[in-house]
Amino acid sequence: MSQTAKNSKTSRLLAIAAPTLALGGMLAAAVPAQAMISDQFAEDSVHANAVVSEQIGDDGDEDGNCTGTAVADYWVVTARHCLENSETPGGSVRIGQGDDQKRVKVADWYKAPAGDIGLIRTAEPIGLKEYPEIMQETPAEGAIESYGWSSEGTGKTEKLPKADGKITELNNFALFGGDQAAIARLDNDAEFQQGDSGGPVFMDGKLYGVLSAAFNPDDPESTTSPESVVAPAAESYDWMIKTMTEQSESVSSDEANVSQGNGDSTTSTDTSAAGESADDSSNTTWWLLGGGAVLVALVVGLGIARKPKK
Repeated sequence: MSQTAKNSKTSRLLAIAAPTLALGGMLAAAVPAQAMISDQFAEDSVHANAVVSEQIGDDGDEDGNCTGTAVADYWVVTARHCLENSETPGGSVRIGQGDDQKRVKVADWYKAPAGDIGLIRTAEPIGLKEYPEIMQETPAEGAIESYGWSSEGTGKTEKLPKADGKITELNNFALFGGDQAAIARLDNDAEFQQGDSGGPVFMDGKLYGVLSAAFNPDDPESTTSPESVVAPAAESYDWMIKTMTEQSESVSSDEANVSQGNGDSTTSTDTSAAGESADDSSNTTWWLLGGGAVLVALVVGLGIARKPKK
């Protein structure tokens, strides 16, 4: 790919949650938050059952600001830029579909030192029988499944939209100083929309990565796209396992387990120590503005995070 092509693609990147921009006390109009466009819905499986809707912060939208994946009884993997939308950890995660849903409060969250990956720690067990494995490698191609929750999405707050697709390449479009990113493309006319941030991309039933940013190469002004930038889970795997292990030292080792693909497990936590994280990115400059905490991306276009309901 030429540098010109890379710059053209980069200029069209936009974070997937709905935008709220504030500058000099002025609040710009927000784009409505929506989720994945797909006529498929999640079926009963270990990985699909682990997809959760996230209320980010106590003032966040209870119908969901972002999407995440439960990987242990107290732990959810999501996009770091979702967590940047609230100065103080809080809110909740919603598990399940239809009438079989429950809500668990957020106790704390942690941001990866590089890349668009974050961890949410819940205040009580999520309670699934099994959790999906986190991939320890990043294949440059392969078939995938992707999911995204939002109240304005295809399934509203009752049914979880699913889409099949493929990883088509690896590149350097990673946010927050990540080493690399992957490009996911959906099949069957499915599209990503604003509201899918943090949603999982699964490969062979394992968590390949999280939805980070989207672009439409055919229509730069569009807010929907069959393609998305994915933050690979493997790049942050060691940090995730270390964080969950360290934060579990103050609780009983049988309270939560995270599958690592080799039959071993890492315990979860009931502690509240904050994780350390880097504040910059090699590809974009971010800052927080206003009471809702808003992301703005200077280089890759519009950084967006869904505005909490007031």
